[in-house]
Amino acid sequence: MSILRKRLCLLCILSLILTALSACSPNRSGGMANTPVPPIEESYEYTVKNSALHRRPAFVQTFPHQDSLTVRLDDGMFVCVTTESAVADDFINAQRTLLRFLRDRGVEARSLQYYAVDYDDSFSESGEDKAYIALSSAKSYRQVLVTLQALWGDYTEYGYVYAMSNAIAERLGWQTDPVSPIEQTSMDDFFAENPAAVNLLYPSFTTKYASEETVKNCKALSTKLFEEIEWSTALALPVEEQLSRYYALVSRYAKDISVPFTRQTCGYAYYGADLPLRILTTYAQLFVDNNYIDICNDIFEDYFSNYETIFETANIINGEITEAVEHFGLETEVDVISINWLSGESARKKFGKGLANYYFPNSQEVYVTTIHPYLHEYYHYIEHILNPDFGYTWQSQAFCEIGRSHSQSAYDILEYRFVNDKKWADLFYSWTGHPFERDLNSYYEAYDICCYTSDYYDLDYYKGRDTMNSFNGYLIDLYGEDAVYGVMLFPETIRDVTGKTWEELEAEWNQYIHNKYADVDIPDWVYENSE
Repeated sequence: MSILRKRLCLLCILSLILTALSACSPNRSGGMANTPVPPIEESYEYTVKNSALHRRPAFVQTFPHQDSLTVRLDDGMFVCVTTESAVADDFINAQRTLLRFLRDRGVEARSLQYYAVDYDDSFSESGEDKAYIALSSAKSYRQVLVTLQALWGDYTEYGYVYAMSNAIAERLGWQTDPVSPIEQTSMDDFFAENPAAVNLLYPSFTTKYASEETVKNCKALSTKLFEEIEWSTALALPVEEQLSRYYALVSRYAKDISVPFTRQTCGYAYYGADLPLRILTTYAQLFVDNNYIDICNDIFEDYFSNYETIFETANIINGEITEAVEHFGLETEVDVISINWLSGESARKKFGKGLANYYFPNSQEVYVTTIHPYLHEYYHYIEHILNPDFGYTWQSQAFCEIGRSHSQSAYDILEYRFVNDKKWADLFYSWTGHPFERDLNSYYEAYDICCYTSDYYDLDYYKGRDTMNSFNGYLIDLYGEDAVYGVMLFPETIRDVTGKTWEELEAEWNQYIHNKYADVDIPDWVYENSE
């Protein structure tokens, strides 16, 4: 054999070895060869339904009824809001291809209802075995993302499911979300200055709550950390174990750049590009209307304006509600109820007025248009658990006002008046001997002053907020908070607890307020402000 032929044979053998090795070598797409995934291509017999199953999750807005093509298969029920069967076929085949891919890798892809809809804010009311996917999102990472969150829970930490969705979309040959490369030092500098973003939760991934720079860095970090995950094999693990592994990498990164990191206790649900934010706390789901702006925003901070205030607000609310539940020992009795923050426009459509704060016992829902009364309304839920027969009495409102006094936001209005307004701040100091502070002592003293300067002492269900709080403070000083909770919840026990009637206690309290400020004069400007 000539030297030339020998060299050609050796080159052929070497080429075959390299080809075999490349087929077996791991890659950044999950430790497996990036082999094509054959799509499912079938046609289906549809039934035509006229329904509004594709409605948005907003509280007052629904889409008009529209024909939908529906088919039930082993993979689930598919409802496609289109009259074009080819469009429906394409979506269903893509979804079934994705489900087969997930099942082959160990995911429990249980049978769900899949709604293909014609609006971009596709996640809509996904949950409870339903997944809403925009037709415009078909064969993209968004279709994967919605499916994973429907299977795993729509509060699954977004950074991980975002990176996983991109990886799966790439493997399927679908559209991915392009991530702009960022220099490591630039990324480190950004997260060192914005440590809240390290949690990689949904509010950090949308320009509605975050700057474009935040979105870009969060996407880049999620993708970079995900490169250390053998995701194809990890899919077979329970999702919480997957998240634990991923967030160990997040924690390590935070430690490397010397920023504090604690995995968030509250979850944030993804609802498309421009839909309301949904936050899951221990005992309540918080729904933030898409157009919500607190009417007190010009006075106080906007509690849901950006990803940092959202994180802080959600954790404060979670802590305050948890404290209330644990105070009454109701941990095993309460349900996860919804607290809905409505915009003024949505409140007018739903309730006929722009300022609305309600608790509805039948549906176990709270509606508020500003953050301050949310805990008061939640206490109505606690009240109905402890005394289901409790009617509409001023004691019911007073019970909830005691609970509201433990809310941080409840101090804001008083602080604005007795700290930021110099006249009222000086009056508070001269009448009490100390400045207003964010504690219960100042809280009840402020309401004593409100009663005395307004000369209003009626304990009215709707109008007596100041007097209720002043009266609460008086009774709590005499009998303790738990005893006052009890008599407000069961007013018929008042004589057993205090030895007096309600009328006697009200008269004594009224005299107490007048005696307390007997030696002070009400400035003329107080009367001028009240006119």
